[in-house]
Amino acid sequence: MGGLVMSYTQEQLEAMSDYEINRLVADNENVDYDIFHHIDAECTIHDVNDQSEINYCNNPAQIMPIALGSRIGSAWSYFEGISDYWKAKGSTQRKPGPFVRFESISKDDPYRAICIVYLLMQGDE
Repeated sequence: MGGLVMSYTQEQLEAMSDYEINRLVADNENVDYDIFHHIDAECTIHDVNDQSEINYCNNPAQIMPIALGSRIGSAWSYFEGISDYWKAKGSTQRKPGPFVRFESISKDDPYRAICIVYLLMQGDE
């Protein structure tokens, strides 16, 4: 499968399920995948070449190479009584000139935050 990745707002992306985010990242990475429908759980996607599950939102081995290649950073932010969350940041600046910064915050999921920043960056290019 695979297809055209459309531009989404940060609010739209953050409201999506992990399955939807995983599909968008796979589409943008031009990964051929099949959709597995489960009776009692959310659908999953699997690489057609080796049938491994694709789960960028929860698998660091899958999302971190993309994050590094896209220059997206992730860090834990903790200030006593003020904040306690993961933050992912990226920008579209690749050469001198104007650029746009993207940021996503997640209470417990740094990889999902990275996926959201990655998709925001793709929509801006």
